[in-house]
Amino acid sequence: AGSALERENFSMATGDDTGITWNKGLCGCCDIKDCGPMCCVQECFCGACTFGSATEHAEVCECMPTCLLLVCFTEFACCMGIHFGTKTAKKYNIDEGMASAIAKSCCCTCCYFLQIQNEIMVREKLKFGCAKLEKEGGTPPSVEMDR
Repeated sequence: AGSALERENFSMATGDDTGITWNKGLCGCCDIKDCGPMCCVQECFCGACTFGSATEHAEVCECMPTCLLLVCFTEFACCMGIHFGTKTAKKYNIDEGMASAIAKSCCCTCCYFLQIQNEIMVREKLKFGCAKLEKEGGTPPSVEMDR
């Protein structure tokens, strides 16, 4: 068994890239990485910005266009979910067929967006910041040099 990340590491070592799945299932909304008060605030008030930040960290799409699309064209969220889901799955070698992406995006759009975001957060080692995601650990502390 093992986690999806362990299976991916095994598949990378053996060259077998079949069967890699998402780290969390579609209904794992409350199990997303770094879930807590900050997660709830971010997703309720800044969900589009947070998702845009995730897609930028994963180099799937830039933050601003993603955010604008999600805010201004909500009627196309299903299509955007298919696009971002398949691009994310391809980037991380996740076994996700087009039929599955369409079904998830059209039937459970919000859950699918959270599944995509969680995957990116886990793979890119991200945590919630203020209306964005940021790398865990942040920048190293500055050190003053003696003269």
